Amino acid sequence: MSGANLSKASDWLPVTNTLPSLVEYLDMSDCGLYHIPGGIANMTNLKFLNIQDNSISSSIPKWLYRLSHLQSLIFSYNFFHGEISSSLGNLTSIVNLDLNSNQVEGNIPNSLGNLCKLTTLDMSRNNLNGSVSEIFVSFSRCSSGQIESLSLFGNNLSGQLTDKLDNFEKLRVLDLANNSISEVLIIGDNNLTGVVSQQHFTNLTRLVQFEASGNSLTIETTPHWLPPFQLFILVLNSWHLELSELPMWLQSQTQLEILSMPNTRISGNIDLSQNKLYVVNLESNNLIGNIPRSLGYLLFLQYLHLRNNHLHGELPPYLKKCTDLTILDLSYNKFLGKIPMWIGKSLSNLAVLSLRSNKLHGHIPYKLCSLANLQILDLAHNNLSGRMPRCLYNFTAMTTRLYFNHPFYIVGRIENANVVTKGREVKYGNILLSLAISLDLSENIISGEIPEELTSLIYLQSVNLSYNLLSGRIPPKIGDMRRLESLDLSMNQLCGQIAPSMSSLTFLSALNLSYNNLTGEIPESTQLQSLDQSSFIGNKLCGPPLEVNCSNTNGTVPPVADQKHGGSYLLEDSWFFLSLGLGFLFGFWSVLGSLLLNLPWSIVFSRFLNSIVKKLLWGNC
Repeated sequence: MSGANLSKASDWLPVTNTLPSLVEYLDMSDCGLYHIPGGIANMTNLKFLNIQDNSISSSIPKWLYRLSHLQSLIFSYNFFHGEISSSLGNLTSIVNLDLNSNQVEGNIPNSLGNLCKLTTLDMSRNNLNGSVSEIFVSFSRCSSGQIESLSLFGNNLSGQLTDKLDNFEKLRVLDLANNSISEVLIIGDNNLTGVVSQQHFTNLTRLVQFEASGNSLTIETTPHWLPPFQLFILVLNSWHLELSELPMWLQSQTQLEILSMPNTRISGNIDLSQNKLYVVNLESNNLIGNIPRSLGYLLFLQYLHLRNNHLHGELPPYLKKCTDLTILDLSYNKFLGKIPMWIGKSLSNLAVLSLRSNKLHGHIPYKLCSLANLQILDLAHNNLSGRMPRCLYNFTAMTTRLYFNHPFYIVGRIENANVVTKGREVKYGNILLSLAISLDLSENIISGEIPEELTSLIYLQSVNLSYNLLSGRIPPKIGDMRRLESLDLSMNQLCGQIAPSMSSLTFLSALNLSYNNLTGEIPESTQLQSLDQSSFIGNKLCGPPLEVNCSNTNGTVPPVADQKHGGSYLLEDSWFFLSLGLGFLFGFWSVLGSLLLNLPWSIVFSRFLNSIVKKLLWGNC
């Protein structure tokens, strides 16, 4: 009946006979209607109803919500007024709902969330109010995965968009213009290409969040452009910026809480003062110079990612002002000097500290043990020396489950960090990161014994102490660390037998004890015997998985001819230490020869020299 003039015959539909109950499709658009024909109430099998573009001025009739088979309802371009009843949720078969261009007011009822088949909703150009985030929360009950088009243009909605827009997988049209909503633009992971210019932002005066990662875009602006907006969140991961410094317009964004621009080919120095950043992620760029002093003014900063740049100099003391830091990742740079004591004193909230692959030297400061919340400590690939601190038991997050659940969230976002485990680097996000417990001190020049206190860190999952100068025995209680999945003690000077308690490590899937001075039989366990022989080579061990049979060796195992440590033969190392001991002997003989003519003095000195050589060669075995 579309287009027919029914202005004087709008009540012709029968009310009582059985014909209306058989109707499934009714189109009365543009028919000059002033009210809805009452007979429609009896069309109980109606699936399609279109009465758009009429002059109907009334509230939405209550009987409408009883048409449970209705799939498409189009009431647009009329004068419907009043509030939408919560009975809207009874239309559980509805797929398309169009109330565009009416005078409907009030809140959109929460029962909207019952419309699980809804794919298209248009309520634009009405007088609706309330929070836009509540609308999305309603959808999230069952229809967030189905909705394809949502238009709420020209209402009085307020608030901010939900951070759960990722759940609306099929959403292709979202129109929220001409409301009082803080604008959000999220176009991430769409393989978009091309140039974004300042003209694209001319009318986005309320833009507070701009996320466009996972595209191949670049941005072009004039040098002195001032954006018409103030952003809270800016995420441009992997854009092709090719800038010699952070853009000037970015420094005008004084309300920034999250800045994420990794892998964007930015170089030069950075200035991030005068804002509220919680998150700064500028990793994998070409940044140079020292860490800027402006970072010391970001008193609310919780996550700082500057890994994989060309930053250098000593770790600056003004970072101690950022007392809320939870993740500090400065790995893969060129930082010099010692690890400062203030990290342990001032940054007590740290859960992740990564200084991997720099040029740091000196001892590991004992003050680091004050970091009770620390879950990931990565100091690998530096020039750190001295002994491992014995205060490791103060890493409370590694010893008790009470600290084992740090929420890596900030303003509704998920954080992540890189963890090296089982010989490979993995990016952990959110839940996995909150469960990761790791200690990596590999490729330094740390000496002395492995402290027994290490075994108190019973929640550690990954330990790497390889390529150091550690001596003595493997701690006997290492079996207490029952959650260990990866353990690497290779390329050290460890001696004695493998601790029998290691057979208790039932989660162990990666073990490397190669190239030490370990002796005796490999303990029996399902885990140890299932490992590759390479986990044990370069020692004097026997038993499975090695082919050396312990019963045929009479308790001794011949040395391996090609044992290497850091590129040098262990046998040559032994001769080096022996020569060193002999050097002491002849040096002292020439200086103190007269004293050594006395027999008791000679015996004492000989025993002293022997102890030095034995210590150098075998540690405390």
